Amino acid sequence: MPAEIQPRFINDIRNTRFKLVRSIRFGTYTDFLIQDIPQTYFNSINLNVNLNFDLFNVRGFSVFIGSGLTGNFRFGLIGLGGWYERLSSNHLRDFNLAINGLSGFRLNPSKKRIGYELLLFPVSFGLNDSSFLELSVVQMRVIIKLFDSP
Repeated sequence: MPAEIQPRFINDIRNTRFKLVRSIRFGTYTDFLIQDIPQTYFNSINLNVNLNFDLFNVRGFSVFIGSGLTGNFRFGLIGLGGWYERLSSNHLRDFNLAINGLSGFRLNPSKKRIGYELLLFPVSFGLNDSSFLELSVVQMRVIIKLFDSP
């Protein structure tokens, strides 16, 4: 017989509904198919720490919302010399701290090492630079479990 008995709902909230999620996101951005801006090429690397809450969770499928902090490092070139009004290149290199919010769907079976998340409208607002805004319509994330959870 267990030494301590807790109601199932409290145990679920503490152990499975809240998740501390750490992630690394990176991407390369260009002006491909955009004609009215200078030629642009830059990379972005994000380190995220989010606290996600499962609104609905059944057998490895969940609907969730979350919020957290993002550290973003961007670097690249704006104006590669190919645009007729801009003959020189400007280097882009900056770091931004941001607060983020997200919602989405997660498919993460407990017995599998890989899971998937579909994020809907994830957004980040800059804290140290009021002009920093990162918004996506849809993002797909792959979850790789490195260690077995107890």
